[in-house]
Amino acid sequence: MFTTIGRFKGLPHAVVLVMLISLTTVPAVGASADPAPEQKSSESRSDYAQGPTESMDQWTHRPIEELFTSLSCSPCMSNSEPVINQYHADYRDDPSVPFTWIAFHQTNGGDGDDPLAIQASKDRYSYYSVVGTPDGEFDGGYVSSQDHVGAMEESGMRSVANSQLDVYQEWTGDGWRFEVNLTYGGDPDFFPNPLTLDFTDTLDYAIYLFVIEDDVLAYSSYEEMDVVTHNVHRATVIDDDRGNLAIDETYTVVADWSIPETVIMSGGAEAPIHPVNPAKISVVAVVYDVDDNSQSSSGSNPKQGLPRAINSATPRSTAFDADNDIPIVTETIETLKDGEAELIAFFDDDQGISGAQVVWNNQGANHSGDWNIDSMEITGDEICDDEGVCYAYGNAAAIATLPVNEGETIYYQVMFTDGAHISNTTSVKVFAGTSPSDWNGAGAGWLLWVAGGAGFFAILTMGFFVVWARKPYEGTW
Repeated sequence: MFTTIGRFKGLPHAVVLVMLISLTTVPAVGASADPAPEQKSSESRSDYAQGPTESMDQWTHRPIEELFTSLSCSPCMSNSEPVINQYHADYRDDPSVPFTWIAFHQTNGGDGDDPLAIQASKDRYSYYSVVGTPDGEFDGGYVSSQDHVGAMEESGMRSVANSQLDVYQEWTGDGWRFEVNLTYGGDPDFFPNPLTLDFTDTLDYAIYLFVIEDDVLAYSSYEEMDVVTHNVHRATVIDDDRGNLAIDETYTVVADWSIPETVIMSGGAEAPIHPVNPAKISVVAVVYDVDDNSQSSSGSNPKQGLPRAINSATPRSTAFDADNDIPIVTETIETLKDGEAELIAFFDDDQGISGAQVVWNNQGANHSGDWNIDSMEITGDEICDDEGVCYAYGNAAAIATLPVNEGETIYYQVMFTDGAHISNTTSVKVFAGTSPSDWNGAGAGWLLWVAGGAGFFAILTMGFFVVWARKPYEGTW
């Protein structure tokens, strides 16, 4: 299934790639990390309190907030957005992903011109019969509140039917394939009903899968400038998929999604989609208990008659629950040669790497237009299952060659998936490769000799050391 460099079978293929490149070029190792977007993002509020980190350990499930907001809405931008943005910043790197949230943009308030307000988001707004923004619907309307921190805490502590919810995403070439697995674990509050002769604990579920994009740069008429906004709803891929599960029974559903060229806006007109950065795309899976209509004890405007969410998940939460390490890029090598930019990425992951892409543009790190996406060729030690089907590479490296004109700067992210279908991306980096023609003067020949001659022997020595110190990869997948 996968190709290898046969004559170097005794060496990790990532090392072989470095050896070959060092003979002909001068690489720049380790691209510079790009700073956070300079465009305005709502500042944190002085009255914001850090989230309830200790009590999160006692939460019964991952609660979800469905936030209804607008970039043209005054109370949204001055009140709600700063708090949710800070809450998001506090926990975005938490490996446990203690909660999830989605921003459904509307055209409420001010000029009513939010460029991220699509019909699918308006449909969700109508589902909850929201009367204005900002509004937060927690766990399917168990709590309706603008208090993101307090309402999330109250939702997370409530008693729910137990479930294991996993979601995976993987780039397939022209889009993503998503897989959702739901396993029912039983309801601690179940009591047989002799009137209906219902003596079996089952879950009547409704599954939703929402595509979101983080760190979106969009124009706010309230701020009169571009702002960075988070977890923007882009599509509803699975909408109210219902069924019934017995205890320990599992349901699996798969769905595909590609970035569309146009979308239906909230006013009903078709328009080009606000540009998407593929490296910022993720999904949120939510399971609702159709028989759960519980209401907040605080009296915070619960929605009547709607099923409550009993769990939510992202690809990162799925990795945490399965005790799988998130794959990472440990090193990059960048080389400019003959009008091409060559990028090599090295990975660290016990499950191997099954796919990698480079997402890039030549406009800027915070580019609000279209980003290109190109597949990377992966090499390494094949990982195969018991039937001999190879599906990933251990000791993996991935390579891509991008066109570049003189004087251009390339801004890129690497997007990749491991053998357990766990995905990750790097931050935006500036391609910092150097070509031999950039080295002038008397010292150039010596520098090239070090990189191409002595450097080769140093890397070769290092390669044999790695082989000696590390057992061959023997995957069981």
